[in-house]
Amino acid sequence: MNLFDLHCDTALTLCKQQLSLCSNNCHIDLDRAAKYPHYAQVMAIWSAKRLDDRASYRQYHHAADYFLRQSDAARGRAMICRTAEDLHAAWDTGRAALFLAVEDARILEGEIDRLPVLFARGVRFLTLAWGSSSCICGAHNTGDGLTAFGREVVRRCFELGIVPDISHGSDDSMDETIAMAQAAGKPVIATHSNARSVCAHNRNLTDAQFCAIRDLGGIVGISLCPEHLRADGPASVEDIVRHIEHYLSLGGENTVALGADLDGTSLPEGFSGIEDISSIADALAEHGHSEACIDAIFSGNALRFVEKNLHK
Repeated sequence: MNLFDLHCDTALTLCKQQLSLCSNNCHIDLDRAAKYPHYAQVMAIWSAKRLDDRASYRQYHHAADYFLRQSDAARGRAMICRTAEDLHAAWDTGRAALFLAVEDARILEGEIDRLPVLFARGVRFLTLAWGSSSCICGAHNTGDGLTAFGREVVRRCFELGIVPDISHGSDDSMDETIAMAQAAGKPVIATHSNARSVCAHNRNLTDAQFCAIRDLGGIVGISLCPEHLRADGPASVEDIVRHIEHYLSLGGENTVALGADLDGTSLPEGFSGIEDISSIADALAEHGHSEACIDAIFSGNALRFVEKNLHK
């Protein structure tokens, strides 16, 4: 079983604790990820609200520098990727394929010229929001949409080849970003967002939002965040399956993927880290889902998205 996961917060955790990418006490390290014959991971670097936008931009570069050094130290086992061609080069040589992302685009601080700088560093996915309102847009806990600068950022992402990620956004900001993508003929994704019809949390997607992402050729990653999986009681693998099956019922067999949010959340019962993601495949098989369907969720849909959209 291959694994392509769309979201984790491991890179910043490694930097803060000065840990090794190869072996550590986080949710992800290369030793444990080696159970998957081919492994790809989008490594997002996020910004705590205690930091202002300028400090968050500096922190991003500091954490990215540390992560790139760790990846270089593990160059026989991992490779920083920017394109589909890079991903295949990594997998063909038995290495993990690692993509860089920004979580919370407020680090741009109203300066659009920072976006090509981030692109040059390898950023290929940009989560527009995290919490509250920013120079970009309102997050899920607000009613604010995109700002004028936020709309400029989305347009520039389309031009550069950075994929906008609407996870964490308010309904208005997500809907407006989707509308801009429809007008531009470009995809958007939600790297770690579950189904609001299954768990009524405002961090989750409505059915209409999921279907719009589907129709744009985007992908949606299932998060392991317990409060986004169920509203009452502890979450388990069965709750994860419920969200996947709901998305499949919406015609999402080519859309649903995994975005576990490891090192960014507590985990459901029975999960300790990357090594336990395979239990989702076991549960899906027990529910009667085919090997082809499970492979698509675990890696095929994300791989196909990268092959279609990341070539520079």
